[in-house]
Amino acid sequence: MPLHARLRFLTAAATSAGAVAACLLGAVPASAVPGGLGGLASGDIGGLLVAGDSLEEIVDSQRWFTTSAHLEMQGDGNLVLYARLYNEVDVPLWQSGTAGHAGAYAAVQTDGNVVVYAADGITALWQSGTAGRPGAVLLVQGDANVVVLDDTGAAGWQSGTALLRDHLEGEDVLLPGQDLQSQAESAVGTLAPVPGPARLVMQTDGNLVAYDEGRAYWQSGTAGHPGAYLAQQADENLVVYAPDGRTALWQAGLALPVNQDPWDITILWGWGTLSAYGDDTDGDDVTQRVVVRGPRPGPDVLSIGE
Repeated sequence: MPLHARLRFLTAAATSAGAVAACLLGAVPASAVPGGLGGLASGDIGGLLVAGDSLEEIVDSQRWFTTSAHLEMQGDGNLVLYARLYNEVDVPLWQSGTAGHAGAYAAVQTDGNVVVYAADGITALWQSGTAGRPGAVLLVQGDANVVVLDDTGAAGWQSGTALLRDHLEGEDVLLPGQDLQSQAESAVGTLAPVPGPARLVMQTDGNLVAYDEGRAYWQSGTAGHPGAYLAQQADENLVVYAPDGRTALWQAGLALPVNQDPWDITILWGWGTLSAYGDDTDGDDVTQRVVVRGPRPGPDVLSIGE
């Protein structure tokens, strides 16, 4: 996807990540699902997903390329997790491997186990292995990961399909311990959650540090302020604030060109460069400001200086 198209998709796709697109479409009310996620509990409509039913959740807008993820019980008996791309194409991320069993269905049992049964209701074709967790809920999360959570919030099973967060947009923040993780360059343009070598970490000591394969190559110099966090402000400047939320410890100094709307998103690329992007006022061109220069060679597209 051309860079300007990807950037415009990401900004257009911004939405309330906690909202429920649908929960057991046409059947289960959102209020029945903890945390406002697309999910199914054993008490909901018998805790069943039959052929044609699905659980859907809007995907966090910081994840690559996707607008939503849905777990579908297909007519062929396969339980499949799909990610929906910006162009409304569905890409499979995970499956139960139970195709060839028409009439099969998925059940969230009262013991907490999620089981795909053959049409006879006796033969178990796949299971999550989470028996012994009564009250468990099957959830599609905002990062496209599917989990079985017990009544304490602990995950007993997951699909392992969490999509990477590689950028900030709007007034996003990085809290202590959170990070941006680049995608592997070989995975750019795909949905494979393959981590790249670059990470931008908001450390618990208050320092914002960029790493390449575990080696630090840039830092904000704000160590010694535990609880500090990174904020992308309404004026789109990047600022590390002390825990009081008022004292600025570091800022990127993203002065806006006269003809440009506020920066839309800030992306960490696989070669380690952190760049801010925005459309000009007529919407025809995308402009870039390099915030942190990466240690690896990479395309310097759309650069307007540092």
